[in-house]
Amino acid sequence: MPGILLVEAALQLAEAGAAELLPLAPGEVHCLSELSLRFRRWCEKDAPIQLVLVPQRGSGPGQRFLGRFEQSGAVVATLELELARAAPPPPSPVAPAPDEAAPPPLELVHKRRAENVLVRSLVDEGQTLRARLVPPPPGHLFADGHPELLPGLYLLESARQAVMLGAHGVEGVPLDRPMNLISCELSLSRPLRRDEGLSWRLRRQPYARLGETLLGDVACELISGATRIGRARVKAQVVTAAAYHRQRGSS
Repeated sequence: MPGILLVEAALQLAEAGAAELLPLAPGEVHCLSELSLRFRRWCEKDAPIQLVLVPQRGSGPGQRFLGRFEQSGAVVATLELELARAAPPPPSPVAPAPDEAAPPPLELVHKRRAENVLVRSLVDEGQTLRARLVPPPPGHLFADGHPELLPGLYLLESARQAVMLGAHGVEGVPLDRPMNLISCELSLSRPLRRDEGLSWRLRRQPYARLGETLLGDVACELISGATRIGRARVKAQVVTAAAYHRQRGSS
């Protein structure tokens, strides 16, 4: 089961709970401020999954939840998230600068359709790499929701795609080897408008080798203009096909 679908389920349930637990003042909206997902074992598509989300009391100005995903009597993943309440920021008086970078090859971001690619190709800026975010097309899953604000799920998936561009296009991680998500994190300082010019900024972070396994732990910063407004972190392992089948057999 893709981790992005588990996150979407948790966000929907948290939003429903926040309607009562975190009431809004006029003009405010609920927005994602913190998210952390960690896998303990495989989460399969062909068996029921139960999500348990527990609100935490007295955890600050926002509403924090602790969650777990259960399948076949075992916990397959744990989750922490926090929703904040804030007024949407006003539109910027300056239009974002155009990005001349081309769309990346679909296989580098593990996608089959161009409309699901959310970033431009990486631009080398010397000490860092930058991937400009692409607004979702009309009718897309990520175009749904608040008309002015970007959903947290879109930002998490765009971070994953930027990390994949660095892994395959810069660090040379082979495309023909299975890659398993271990954990992902996202932190945002404020709601983000759909018309902002946003980019993920990465530093070169080579994968560590442990026997036949490559381990990646990549952090990136979300940039609006010259201001950092968020961060993400993705941990993954790249294994051989034989190791992948051994892992699946023992899960």
